[in-house]
Amino acid sequence: MQLSLMAKHNKRLKIGISACFFHPDDRRSVFKGKTLQYIEQSVARWIMSQGDMAVMIPSPDMRTLKTEAALEDYAEWLDGLVLMGGSDVWPGSYGEQAIQPEWEGDRIRDEYDKQLIEKFFQIGKPIFGVCRGLQIINVAFGGTLYQDIPSQIPDSSRHRDSESYDLNLHDLQIQAESHLSQILGGVTHAKVNSIHHQCVKDLAPRFEI
Repeated sequence: MQLSLMAKHNKRLKIGISACFFHPDDRRSVFKGKTLQYIEQSVARWIMSQGDMAVMIPSPDMRTLKTEAALEDYAEWLDGLVLMGGSDVWPGSYGEQAIQPEWEGDRIRDEYDKQLIEKFFQIGKPIFGVCRGLQIINVAFGGTLYQDIPSQIPDSSRHRDSESYDLNLHDLQIQAESHLSQILGGVTHAKVNSIHHQCVKDLAPRFEI
């Protein structure tokens, strides 16, 4: 029985999830001076629902000792990476200045995410980006972003609604015969929920939509 359980456990994929950050903030009632790292429960449950194991990857401190686990150790150990959504990408990551102060993004998290992408990519492990995750993948490989869809793309559809939130949907076109279309059984049209105000402007070299 014990050997059977061990064999089943070893067959499960171990999927790393990038952390979201709450930086130190005196306005919080608890943990004011501490950085908090967390993941969305729904992302972990989505991975676990496939029978796989969800593992949050903490961001290493700059003072991390050489004896402590580093991001490359996680990349070697895990089978794949999911990059979470969350805060805006810092415009400096793609050579721009923030048009509005509230679009400064999270430079610290950008560097963490880009290091994760580099470590997993270097050894050929799959990387999947959700919302901001997709955007930082594009930036990490040389692409750029629109900082704000409503003000930079005339006649754009509404991509974020504070009331409907993740029930806000828009149509999605999938390139016929693409890898994604094949995974979905040949589907070329779908609907996707939309909670973002930023999106890809210049696609990274060698990337395909």
